[in-house]
Amino acid sequence: MKKLIQDTGGFQLYAEFRPIEALNNQQYELKFTTKWADSKNPDEEMVKAQFILNDEAADILWKLIGTS
Repeated sequence: MKKLIQDTGGFQLYAEFRPIEALNNQQYELKFTTKWADSKNPDEEMVKAQFILNDEAADILWKLIGTS
């Protein structure tokens, strides 16, 4: 699931959370990307942070953001 979490006109911040199929959906990728309207390639997303979470870490994340 990928969601736009901030849009200030020239800057967009996205968060993506997905199970990693190659690991039998037992680990998850959490990735933050940005797009800049004034960049050389405004449609290109730049990875700002990327994390691999196991089931326990994913549960902690959901509790932290209030979605269980």
